[in-house]
Amino acid sequence: MAVSLSERLDTDKTALFKRLLLGRGTWPVRVKLHIPNSSVESGREIRGEVKLTGGSTPQMVEQVFLALVLEYEVKEKGAEKLARSVVARAKVMDAMLVAANSPEVVLPVKLKIPSTSPCSSEKTRYRLEAGVEQGGSLVSADAAALTVEPNAYTKLLFEALSMLGFLEKPEGGGYINRYQRFSFEPTGELTQSVRELALFVQSGEQELDIIVDVSKEDDARRQARFKLPYARMQSPHQVGMTFQQVIKQI
Repeated sequence: MAVSLSERLDTDKTALFKRLLLGRGTWPVRVKLHIPNSSVESGREIRGEVKLTGGSTPQMVEQVFLALVLEYEVKEKGAEKLARSVVARAKVMDAMLVAANSPEVVLPVKLKIPSTSPCSSEKTRYRLEAGVEQGGSLVSADAAALTVEPNAYTKLLFEALSMLGFLEKPEGGGYINRYQRFSFEPTGELTQSVRELALFVQSGEQELDIIVDVSKEDDARRQARFKLPYARMQSPHQVGMTFQQVIKQI
């Protein structure tokens, strides 16, 4: 499980390194992260800048990196806790000598959001973290919140479900074993055959991987897993017809 940069900055090794610098009347290179657009669709690329400012002495920076961290709620022994996972990481630059009290050095950065990334919700949040490593330790860091939007095909699936009469419940969006869980309440004629619908969705490069969990009127719970290739997702009506067939067969 990944730790946040603020936690890593507080580790004994990093704290000792910083105390040694401060004890000599010096301070490390500082980093700032600037992301113009704080929202991006899964599978797309985010761009921005990492700005370095020199410390009080010339210092050799070993590495500057950019990481995308997913924070999500998990249940452990009946209690909710926050878990972290690094879902993407990019090296901004290798070793570089940063002059003392140098003006800002601006480094352009880009990072592709994995196509399998769950979208942001109340239960799944993202942070972009930039860090400077020096002497084997993290000496400076900055972070920015990022919203990951569902891709066009996931939006198409939700539109199809809405057209069928399924209303999304607000408590959805949890991340469970690579899938993101969404809950729906049926309306109209659907209430005669379906009491509740849960979808576990994982988007990919070419298709949606979906697990359907249906509660029927007889209190029976049935599941089915199927995949929707993007090439076959032409319209909400067409996707809705496919979904209706899946529900009838389980």
